[in-house]
Amino acid sequence: MMKDYLQTLWWESTIPPLWLRILARLFSWVVFVRRKIYQRFTHLVWHAPVPVWVVGNLSVGGNGKTPSVIALCELLKQQGLRPGIVSGGYAGTHNKQVQPVTASSDPLEVGDEAVLLALKTNCPMVIGRDRVAATKYLLSHYSCDLVISDDGLQHYRLGRNKEIILIGSRGFGNEHLLPAGPLRESLHRLQTVDAVWKQGEQFTLQFQPLQLWGASQKHAPTPNTLAISQPIHAMAGIAAPERFFEALMDMGYATIKHPFTDHHRFTNQDFPFNDDLPLVMTEKDAVKCQYLLLDLPIWVLPMNLVLSDEVKKQVLEWIV
Repeated sequence: MMKDYLQTLWWESTIPPLWLRILARLFSWVVFVRRKIYQRFTHLVWHAPVPVWVVGNLSVGGNGKTPSVIALCELLKQQGLRPGIVSGGYAGTHNKQVQPVTASSDPLEVGDEAVLLALKTNCPMVIGRDRVAATKYLLSHYSCDLVISDDGLQHYRLGRNKEIILIGSRGFGNEHLLPAGPLRESLHRLQTVDAVWKQGEQFTLQFQPLQLWGASQKHAPTPNTLAISQPIHAMAGIAAPERFFEALMDMGYATIKHPFTDHHRFTNQDFPFNDDLPLVMTEKDAVKCQYLLLDLPIWVLPMNLVLSDEVKKQVLEWIV
């Protein structure tokens, strides 16, 4: 499949074929011209009456945006601020210009990451392909004194006060632009933002103890009672599923791996297990499975992002 071919090409530092490099050059030109238009014609940019912080990345998928936004919201709330979140609702089926999201929203409609953000942050959240419209709706319906634009780096029509780029464990792959590589913009963009947070330096991702996820237990997780070393089924529809599988194996579980594509829409047919082994998923996947008619408990392995003291100090300086 072409998607599998491109994924291998992007992340194994392989030199792309000429025809992909030509397409990447065209993509680079379009990205450059589009950004220059908004820089030149500033009247096209809408500025919110409150600060807007953008959290984004240069490469596609698996950079820790969702846990970063969660950690950032928690830090801001600790300082007495009332952050709100706008996002694109990626992988959702909604066709409205804007749509508010809560922890009980349908993840198939608004996207799995949007529901997870609403659930974990308890912050007002609005999704929309048009970030300006989403921000206007957020500020008109909720009392927010700061807006975080999730995955909004390339949405230049929304003015921003701070830009944060995240770099995940996979880095930038072969460092080519789409479709020859995983980059949305040139690496020169790193020199223009307010902060670059790199996994292992500015932030770390830590897995927490297993929790039982069910209709009645979702808001009151049960501590891990699974016996170490017992076999488990592990399912992950995320950008880098191996990180999830390795975490379970490091904990001592005999892991039967079931990888799926990022944002996979699970159905009952994805669970053809005829044994009594426990099933473990990521939080992002679990929110999509809570409506399935599954006659088995789902355990989740939550992932917590920890900001470095350096980053916390930087954020606190921004809000003074």
